[in-house]
Amino acid sequence: MATTLDRQPVRVRVARGVSLLAAIAASGFILAYPVAFAGASHSALMSMMWGIAACFTHGVGYVPANRVNRVLLGPAAGWPALLIGTWLVWG
Repeated sequence: MATTLDRQPVRVRVARGVSLLAAIAASGFILAYPVAFAGASHSALMSMMWGIAACFTHGVGYVPANRVNRVLLGPAAGWPALLIGTWLVWG
C-alpha cells in the first residue's frame, strides 16, 4: 500500500526535509544559546520565530485548509522569514 509520502515528488520531500532541518537547527540554537540573541531587535526575533513555525509546519507535512494560513505557514513565507530574521540578528 502506497502512503501519502510515497506519492509526493522527490522535490517536495526534499523541501520538507530542508524546512524541518532548518527549523530544528534554528530553534535548537535559540534554546541552547539565548544570550546570543539578547541584543537582537523584537522584529528580527519575531521574523525568526515566524520562519521557524512555518518551517516546522511545512516540514512535518501539515497543509492548512484555509488558503491564507496555507500561504502564511508554507515554505514561500517561512524560508524568507527565517533567512531575513537570521540576517537581521547577525547582520
